[in-house]
Amino acid sequence: VEPWTNTLYPADQNVIAMAWDGSRLWLAVSKGSSVYENYLVRIDPARHPAEAVSVIRPRTCETQYAQIDNMVFAGGKIWLLYNSDAEGNPIPLLQTIDPESGVARTPFEFASCPDGYCTPATGMGVTKGQLWVAANDRAYSIDPSSGRVLVSRPVGFLATGNMVYDSQCFWYQGEANVTSFNPLGGACRHSNADNMLF
Repeated sequence: VEPWTNTLYPADQNVIAMAWDGSRLWLAVSKGSSVYENYLVRIDPARHPAEAVSVIRPRTCETQYAQIDNMVFAGGKIWLLYNSDAEGNPIPLLQTIDPESGVARTPFEFASCPDGYCTPATGMGVTKGQLWVAANDRAYSIDPSSGRVLVSRPVGFLATGNMVYDSQCFWYQGEANVTSFNPLGGACRHSNADNMLF
């Protein structure tokens, strides 16, 4: 029997998402609505544990509402999803973070909704160099190099958490079940096997 070595790093019990950028682990912490309750923890396992952890606050001090809803790594950037703007208005926003420097760009709106109200959604997934983000009742394909919306697909309301790609379709937790959608717009292999989660 060989010893199993591990290294422990300080984190927080309110981690809502994790992402690996190729050399560092990122944790998104969200435990309230203020800037001080929403931040990123960057862990570099190549460094000594006492020097490996840094904290990054992606929003400015003037931001009244800064709740992080999800995070992924795509196109060489960390992407954060917010369901409200700085004043708490229901507007879906994306923000990018440079993994090397930790510099955060200004959040930008990527979806518009009927009557100006977007039902909160937190689904995010990555495939073939594209970022997919849920807002209201649709999933939007985002070009990671420009932040431009390429196409959107209907997914229903309340798409939540990590959207997992199986080489043909994304699987995600929806309003009442685990379901799927094809980013190309076609059918999915197991579309008749969605799992009800009442």
